[in-house]
Amino acid sequence: MKSEKKFTERIESRYKSIYARVMAIWAYCSEGVWEDHRTTLKVNIIKTVNLTVKTFLSSNLQSKACAMTYRTLLAIVPALALVFAIGRGFGFQNLLQTQLFHYFPSQHKALEMAFSFVDSCLAQASEGIFVGVGLVFLLWTIISLLDSVEETFNEVWGVTVDRSIFRKVTDYLAICIILPVLMICSGGLQIFMSKTIQHLLPVDFV
Repeated sequence: MKSEKKFTERIESRYKSIYARVMAIWAYCSEGVWEDHRTTLKVNIIKTVNLTVKTFLSSNLQSKACAMTYRTLLAIVPALALVFAIGRGFGFQNLLQTQLFHYFPSQHKALEMAFSFVDSCLAQASEGIFVGVGLVFLLWTIISLLDSVEETFNEVWGVTVDRSIFRKVTDYLAICIILPVLMICSGGLQIFMSKTIQHLLPVDFV
């Protein structure tokens, strides 16, 4: 009995010592590290992790990430519709589809479904009285998405002064117009370089 009691007391004392040590480490990592003025790697890592966790919790970044994901999913079809409308104007719609399949090979079925929605959206946006309304809706969706992304980043990085509305609209429209052009140029350059290399070198490239 005495040996069992001593063993139990020893376990309890060890548990208490471990608990006290863990609490001391927690107190140092959460608050005491800011009173440590050493510049060692260990102290800097603890301060960085401490600041990262506190900022993540205080800024409610998880809810913002969920909201951004939801808005991005809603804006995928209008964004693709705008990109394909510009690409169709240049006659490179098929090239844009090929590039998207190349960049996202694991999302083939999702892209096909998105393309069907895009064709339906463009068809409805380019008929009768809905021409102007459809184009305004597409542009507003893209601009709204980019604006929400910018506001979230400004809040995360502590930016207090926003850009002017004119600057935002011009920059966002430039992004929307330049993006499909860059994709077209990228696809054309890739095809050109591939054919040139195949012509110069006696090697078959897949």
